[in-house]
Amino acid sequence: MFSARLLSTIGCLCVFAASQASAVTTTGNYYVGNGSSPCLLLDVELSYSAVRANNKILSSKIAPESGEISGTCGNTNDAIPVSTAILESSNSTAEFTFRLNKTAQPMSWMITKVTVTIDLEDGNSMPLSNWEETALSNGNDNIVLNVTTGANGYSAGVNATYQCMSGSNWTLSNGTAQNGLLSTLNFRAQPFYVTGNFSNSVVKCSGDLPVSTSNVVPIAVGAALCGLVLIVLIAYIIGRSRHQRSKGGYQSV
Repeated sequence: MFSARLLSTIGCLCVFAASQASAVTTTGNYYVGNGSSPCLLLDVELSYSAVRANNKILSSKIAPESGEISGTCGNTNDAIPVSTAILESSNSTAEFTFRLNKTAQPMSWMITKVTVTIDLEDGNSMPLSNWEETALSNGNDNIVLNVTTGANGYSAGVNATYQCMSGSNWTLSNGTAQNGLLSTLNFRAQPFYVTGNFSNSVVKCSGDLPVSTSNVVPIAVGAALCGLVLIVLIAYIIGRSRHQRSKGGYQSV
């Protein structure tokens, strides 16, 4: 019974992942700091889904109404500068944590943590799942889910922008079980050393890179054809030589 429920849950998550593109909002163009001198820039179309009771999906967009969002500006003079960006909607919040690695050569930044907070008191009469019931029974109206896989690798040089316009799905977990997905699309971030706009130096995710056509297959096919032609040519020369020797033998008799 447990395995059947697990398979059904995974199926729901897969269905959600397949329909992400139609579930998200427009690019945010968000920033932390005042409009004239932002310290952090973030563009993203963000939405989440979590599995509820009866394998129903709790999903929502996380789209702040204004471009200026709350967060912190990391002091680049600190040993380990950390910046945060908090995107808030009516019933959910997503917080991104960025860390600057000053010991790397060259210096670089990375996403170290992403959390999603969901308001469970949404007025929905749908039966709650076990993880929701646990949260409410502990006196929590909100449940915090952490991104466990997906955000790793989102990093760039200190003066560069990381870009993943093709998007990805990050796994959400409450620490004991996989609860859902956080979907990103049209992602761009530059959390340190901002000079007014996104840097022209861009690091792209694999989904944004042009598809390279491998030369291995055509080379292999060409080599095989050349080999075949060579074999036929050698067989022809050998056959002709034997024919001429045989013909010469008849003439000598």
